Amino acid sequence: MRKRERALQRFKSPEHAQRFLEPCSAVGNHFRPRRHLLPAQQYRLIRTERFQQWQEAARLKPAA
Repeated sequence: MRKRERALQRFKSPEHAQRFLEPCSAVGNHFRPRRHLLPAQQYRLIRTERFQQWQEAARLKPAA
């Protein structure tokens, strides 16, 4: 919560902050699976899959 509060200080209005932080939160959650619930190998597999999905969605070149 403190991290979010610090981020909110940089915006001119709460509405502007909300518009910016909503998509950031969704994207952030996509890349942060609940690590404490997963074995390391499964976590790595999920993370790799999600980065591939992001590259496809953003139409980025795959990392070489």
